[in-house]
Amino acid sequence: MDGILAKIDAEEQPVRNKLRQLLCNEEINEFELFMSLDDSDFMRLKLSTRIIKTIQKIQQSVSSEDIIEEEYIDEIEETVGETVNGDIEPDQPEVKHEAHQSSSSETNPYAGISVEQEIDINIIFARTNDGRDLMEELKENTKPNDKTIKRITHLLCDCLKSCYGVRASTFYKNLVAQSLVKSYPILASTVSEVPHALWFYKNGRGDGKHAGKLHYHMEYLAKRADGRVFHRKKEKTVQGHIELPNTQQSEIDLFSMVEELKFVVPTTENRKKIMNLWSSTFEYRSQFRSNQDFHSFIEEFPVTTAFDGELVEYDFRRMWNQTVEFVEQWNTWQHKILKSYKHLYREISNDFLRALAIIRTKNPTRGSKRVRDERSSEDNPMNGLIYWIKLDDPLPVCYEVPVLIIRGNLMTEGEQHFVSWDSVNMPVGDNIVRAFSMFCQCFDVFGIPCAPSDKQFMMFFRE
Repeated sequence: MDGILAKIDAEEQPVRNKLRQLLCNEEINEFELFMSLDDSDFMRLKLSTRIIKTIQKIQQSVSSEDIIEEEYIDEIEETVGETVNGDIEPDQPEVKHEAHQSSSSETNPYAGISVEQEIDINIIFARTNDGRDLMEELKENTKPNDKTIKRITHLLCDCLKSCYGVRASTFYKNLVAQSLVKSYPILASTVSEVPHALWFYKNGRGDGKHAGKLHYHMEYLAKRADGRVFHRKKEKTVQGHIELPNTQQSEIDLFSMVEELKFVVPTTENRKKIMNLWSSTFEYRSQFRSNQDFHSFIEEFPVTTAFDGELVEYDFRRMWNQTVEFVEQWNTWQHKILKSYKHLYREISNDFLRALAIIRTKNPTRGSKRVRDERSSEDNPMNGLIYWIKLDDPLPVCYEVPVLIIRGNLMTEGEQHFVSWDSVNMPVGDNIVRAFSMFCQCFDVFGIPCAPSDKQFMMFFRE
């Protein structure tokens, strides 16, 4: 260590004394302690920028070739039993040697890092600008969003790739995940017994099948790599009764289901599978509702509009903890309304649409600014809520709040029904009563209010 300290300018004698006092501890390896100095230590020692740069340069230049070679040998011994057909691959060390040369390169910001036991994860973060930015964000002790989780995953995987190659063993991935959660408890899982389950979960998908953000991204990097692949022996499968998964899903299970739901094809064969995924991710969608950002969810998960709105109907039933009975009860309401107001809207031949027009007329919203086009309302008493288009007309993409689109002649039941909201057009079947019921449910499921002029009208159906 005297040789390392001698590289610091003699004019900075007080700094050298502080470093010597810090490093001269019989219980701690001086070299490892020096190599682990980071921004927090620099601030505590009140070092100048020039000295900080000098120390960082020394940390990069004095990385020991012997230590890196020892890790290389250990990794060879660990993976020497991994073969294609049970035979040892003779040229396996050559692949590892390439990874060794890459890790010791001067351009590698992670040179000298060893993860043989739990470490302060800031040692890894402090090596790059993005890592230092993450340190500042995580020190605020706030729950990270998806973007921050992705940045952490990529940064840690880059470190693993630089130090141990794209096929780093589970030992190192597990240690990095444990170190991350230990350094920042806010990143620990709240729904799993394994605190670092989100980052690496050994046997998370079954015996010998791992899970976690780090594992998935390292698998992706391995698939893109040009190096040789050593196939592992298949684990023996245990035959027997398959138990249903626990209803309380871990975070890693949730992310896996969300990713699967994003790309699943809404066919009849996949309907049962989609319904199970939709049920398990209800809390995830509730976050979009509470943030009034459900439109972005629909755009990212096109399956939302599948099966004539059944998925939206499921959310509505679960939100209000009741069975939708609108279609069954409507006939009674319609008969009473038409009987009480025989003189209104007699020109409308469809009883359902005529009843809706009467309800809207008798339930005006007071105190709100009128935004309706009175001329259009003469032809369409449901203007602002229901619109008719021709069979060959394209579906609209211009409405800021959900509206019901009917393909057919004006003031008729039509042939096709859609709930249109901005760029989303969700088919809701050919039954106009059910279509209107689905239209009303969308305001609750999407988490948005209706137009102020229609508030009283919509409250009639909710009560």
